[in-house]
Amino acid sequence: QIDSDGGTGIFGVDVYVVDSTTPIQDVVQEANDRGFPIRHAADGDWAGAQDFLPTMGSIAQVELYLRKFGTPEFDLVVELREGGVEGTLIDSVVFTPAEIASTWEWVIVDFSDTPVTPSTQYFIVCPPAQSGVTTSFGYEWGYAFGNQYDNGAFWFTRDGGALWRDLPTMYEMTFRTYGFL
Repeated sequence: QIDSDGGTGIFGVDVYVVDSTTPIQDVVQEANDRGFPIRHAADGDWAGAQDFLPTMGSIAQVELYLRKFGTPEFDLVVELREGGVEGTLIDSVVFTPAEIASTWEWVIVDFSDTPVTPSTQYFIVCPPAQSGVTTSFGYEWGYAFGNQYDNGAFWFTRDGGALWRDLPTMYEMTFRTYGFL
């Protein structure tokens, strides 16, 4: 390189390569104190959800800290919704009971690379069990006490979705989201 006075020199530039096939972690809530029954049928039609604000332009996958208890008679459905716990359905993934462990583990919910609007409210929803379930076996989502994730709240229903309640400062569901810029 030659400068304006005719001098020469060498300069360097740092180059960072981003792997465009591996999603980047976006929203993280990792603390887990205990499990909340998100899909529990016989003693109340439970369901659970967590809202969040993505910072990236897409959601590729979500990880939920889950376990099954007993032998559920129904599949675990995980939905991605926009604008409300019963808002616009963006994507849905179904797991059979055989696909969910009885021990706590991170379950990868592989949503297709879904375009989202950063800073818009989205919801991870595990809707109520289908009707006709006769046992109390189901699924639990790990949760933490307190407001672990400032930009979202834990939602739940005990009546099959007729009345969803949010507890913005009491609990947070344990989750992670991944996306692409």
